[in-house]
Amino acid sequence: MVQRRQELDRLRGTVTALPEKYRLVIELRDLSELSVGETARQLAVTAATVKTRHHRARKLLVRSFGRRGV
Repeated sequence: MVQRRQELDRLRGTVTALPEKYRLVIELRDLSELSVGETARQLAVTAATVKTRHHRARKLLVRSFGRRGV
């Protein structure tokens, strides 16, 4: 349980460290579970932009999270 808590804390820190445009997409798509369309409306961008940012944000998370030793 302690290890799980530490991993969640590291993940939160990694998400927080993302550039805002990527962090917002992760928060809306993955944490709030909004659709691509809903996310696009919230951010006033196109659906294609949401898809691109989401893909890039997830790549950044994987790289950053991996570097932190998980």
